[in-house]
Amino acid sequence: MLDAKIGVSQNWDPILATDEAIAEATDDLKSNPKIILLFTTIHYEKNNGFRKILDRIYQKFAKDTPLIGGTVAGFISSKGCFVRGISLAIIYSDNLEVITAVGKNNKRSPESAVMQVSNTIKPLLVNSKYDNNIMLQIISGGKIPFIPFLKQGRVVHSTIIGEIESKGIGLTLKLLQKGVGREEEILKLMVQEFPDANIISLSSMDDEKMERNFQFHNNKVLTDVIVTACILTNYELDLKSEISLEDIGIEFDITRIGNDRRTIKELDKIPAKEAFIKKMNWPKSYFDENIYRKVFFYPLVHELNGQKISSVAGLFLGQNLYSTYQIESDKLSIMSYSGKKLYDTVSNDMQQIDVNQLDFLFLVECGIRLEAMGRKIFAIREKIVNRLAGKPFLLVYPAGEGVYSKKILKYGNETYNRVCFYKPKKVLT
Repeated sequence: MLDAKIGVSQNWDPILATDEAIAEATDDLKSNPKIILLFTTIHYEKNNGFRKILDRIYQKFAKDTPLIGGTVAGFISSKGCFVRGISLAIIYSDNLEVITAVGKNNKRSPESAVMQVSNTIKPLLVNSKYDNNIMLQIISGGKIPFIPFLKQGRVVHSTIIGEIESKGIGLTLKLLQKGVGREEEILKLMVQEFPDANIISLSSMDDEKMERNFQFHNNKVLTDVIVTACILTNYELDLKSEISLEDIGIEFDITRIGNDRRTIKELDKIPAKEAFIKKMNWPKSYFDENIYRKVFFYPLVHELNGQKISSVAGLFLGQNLYSTYQIESDKLSIMSYSGKKLYDTVSNDMQQIDVNQLDFLFLVECGIRLEAMGRKIFAIREKIVNRLAGKPFLLVYPAGEGVYSKKILKYGNETYNRVCFYKPKKVLT
């Protein structure tokens, strides 16, 4: 049996918040957990709040209890919807083995970060009695690039300075680890290393300002890393990923793009920003530091191997658009979504879940969707709670998501993803 207990708190004090979350999650948990998942909002950053949270957890649990987690924009549990606070999923089962690993400097070198993870996990897989496993991976998400002596921000109006910053972004990734999280590169490398695994990935973030983020591994507070938990089990694992976008009839040919496949220079043979403004019919006054509040709702979409991949025009550098994910196509669409579409995605998926066999549901949904839903997010929670009828779940809102299952890789911004832990069909002795 898998026993998953969820605890949450909105207390501003990190120690009291941790105590409240632990108390809720351990009211009848008799044994030491196999793994703890910790997700908090950025609000505990000040005064060593994250350090205090981890210290408090390990005052309550054995020092060798595996823990991974990170900062997210918000989360949902049976207790409510939260954009500030701490959430814990404390998991126990006789049918679980857990290996955790850290890969450092994911923005500077995804290859090195993934190899660090692989070198830790692979040797320990040999001795496991379980063939089934899932990699739960938390990646340090994107941070707004910073180039010394130049303007830092989402919009640079000067064509000359924008071009300089476009060329300098690669350096900021390697030297300062500011820029995209390089999630798609990391996921592809993970699939190469673990082709038979299941993977569910999320990118940690702050409160959608994309300025800083943190990852947790055991008793350490980290940043610019990958933290991974390989959970080996005989539980049946059911993963799903969906993109909930609506076609609004805006398409481009990408006629010039940088070698990084992120810096879009020309669309339909005209400067990319000009083409974007023309097709979207947006006034130039939109293009200020709050532009992200608008472009979030109109993602860039391309197709790769029959899968739609969505990203965000995260920066406007002169006439260049900078995408959060690599554009691996010469065709690009702009799509949109509605609150109804987002709700229907969750509602329809809930009907596909076998509640009788379910022991734990972990969901990952883009933080942009949390903002898009507004108060309607409570309807999402109500739908999940009513469908699961008391079964434990935790839904977190990060900055980017990915799923690999049955040899199919899906990733992007603004997606819905989940993994069901179903009761084993056979029990190993």
